[in-house]
Amino acid sequence: MKESRMRFWVVAAMLNCAAVMGASPAFAGPAAIGSCGKVIAAPGSFVVTRNLTVKTGGQNCITVASSFVTIDLQGFTIDCAGKGGDGVNAPGSGHVALTVRNGKITGCFNGIDASVVPQTTVDGVTATKNSSYGMWVASGSLVKNCVTSGNTNGGIRADCPSNVIENTSVGNTGLDIDAGASCNVSDNAIDP
Repeated sequence: MKESRMRFWVVAAMLNCAAVMGASPAFAGPAAIGSCGKVIAAPGSFVVTRNLTVKTGGQNCITVASSFVTIDLQGFTIDCAGKGGDGVNAPGSGHVALTVRNGKITGCFNGIDASVVPQTTVDGVTATKNSSYGMWVASGSLVKNCVTSGNTNGGIRADCPSNVIENTSVGNTGLDIDAGASCNVSDNAIDP
């Protein structure tokens, strides 16, 4: 009897908290991204739900204008179709902590341009045939388990200090990995 009353009060308290807090993002799942042209203007988690293709010349597929954003490509591809924008672009200085993982980006200007967003993590992303860099991250970042090939300016560019580990970067016109001496660059496969 006491145990069932206790359960009742615990459930009642939880429902009361939920009602007071309203629809809190802490209770919501990741937001879906189903087309290019998405601008992320608030912190949160986002998932790509299908292959995305840029339709307008010079358009970035996903623009990140906030700190503390995670984008899971879920194995899908962003294809800029050679139209000139970035696959994922984070243009605003003053933002931190962008994560992009688990997918492919091809045919863009930069696959991922997080060159002004410290503490970026790129994990498990393949960036191919982009006309600038496969991925470019600011200082304090981590690039891990990625593959870059066929990018014109280079595969992975990392501002130091950053960690660039366990990647495969081959067949890029520029440097496969462009990172300074104060970066930790280890266990990567690159062209000789």
